[in-house]
Amino acid sequence: MKLSNIAGVLIIAVLVTVVIAGVSMKYYHPENGTVGTTTSVKLEEYLDGELTGNGTTLEWGTLNVGVNTWNYTVRNVGSVNCIVNYVAYDLPSGWTETWTQNGVTLEPLEYAVGYLTLVVPATANGFYEWHSEITATEA
Repeated sequence: MKLSNIAGVLIIAVLVTVVIAGVSMKYYHPENGTVGTTTSVKLEEYLDGELTGNGTTLEWGTLNVGVNTWNYTVRNVGSVNCIVNYVAYDLPSGWTETWTQNGVTLEPLEYAVGYLTLVVPATANGFYEWHSEITATEA
């Protein structure tokens, strides 16, 4: 075989080896990503300084005709700003219940310190039950 033929065969062999090595080489890369951020809206509530929880009965005890108040504090323990509202429903006829911080916007870890005010009419007499809820929506 001539030297030029051997050189040609070697060049082809090298090129084939390079092509095969390039085709058969792989790198595996797991990938992931996040779009936006994970957020949460979560509250803690305190009645007269005591931490309460979902489903806790708020027992007013013996009420006075007229204005009755409690210290009521809410803390945003979520990761986003939120708007907090207190709503009482199924109140007896003529009664009102409000929270002085209703509609406040809280940043994470911020407190809203206020008062629950229950107004009982002079016509009230006996045992009564009603419901309330505190809600937080992302601001």
